[in-house]
This record gives sequence, structure tokens and C-alpha cells, in this order.
Amino acid sequence: MSLNTSTKGTFILNGDLYITRPFMHYIKKGHSQILAQKILHTTPSWGYITDENQKLLDIDTNAIEGYGDGITFFDNAKEIELLKNALLKCHKEDYWEKCILHSLANIDYFISFCKSYYIEIDSLKDALKANLITPQEIALQCSKLVFITFF
Repeated sequence: MSLNTSTKGTFILNGDLYITRPFMHYIKKGHSQILAQKILHTTPSWGYITDENQKLLDIDTNAIEGYGDGITFFDNAKEIELLKNALLKCHKEDYWEKCILHSLANIDYFISFCKSYYIEIDSLKDALKANLITPQEIALQCSKLVFITFF
């Protein structure tokens, strides 16, 4: 991951998020923040523990309720550099979010509690549930003979 430290207005999000609603109105310029949505499943997620001002204090990495996950936004070049340094402390097997834990002492993250604005697509079942693909489309794709050429 390469971060341009002179860039403000940087979003970091997982590539498997299907955005279902506008979310820009939650952004607070000049702050590092995480747009979190309600945890709606029983699979453990990252749940955010905040103070009364919604400042992130800690992360429950096995939360099954509350608010968690989401899109991270940075609008401060200094904090982007701090995040980059925290990312370097992560192991290559770690999810990128681990650097948030490594940077909690140096970056004030604020949590914006959002209504549901994305769906994480981790499987075919998730795509079917979100109506991104139909069983008929799957059957059609599976019935076609596909030749792949490797160069």
C-alpha cells in the first residue's frame, strides 16, 4: 500500500464493499474518522468503543453488536503519515485495519454512526442476498464453455 502523505481527503475501504447509499454527508473535514454502521450479523466484527464525543478509545475485535467496520477517512496529511508508519508495524498476514489499533495512541479517530450504507460481499451467497446476481445468471454463466488462454 502506498500512501501519498501530501494528500488530504483520503478514503480507505475494503474492496469487497458494495456501497448502497450516499455517505459523504457523514464526512467531517479536518478529522480522521471511521464511518461505522450497525453490526447486523452474528459473525464477530470489529466493534468501536467510543467516549461521549465519539472519539475512538478501543476496538472489540469480536463484537457481535454495536457499530463497527466501515470506511475510514483522513483529512490530515500528518495523520496519513502516522497511519503509514502504523501500517509498517503490521504483519503481511494482517488485515489493513490492524494499523488502526497500532495508531490509536497517535491519531484521534472519531466514529460517525451511520445507517446502513454498504454491504460486504464475501461470498456468492452475499451477492445473491444483495440481489447483485440472480440464480439464473449463475446458471447461464456455468452453462457456457469458457476457454482460457494463459500467456
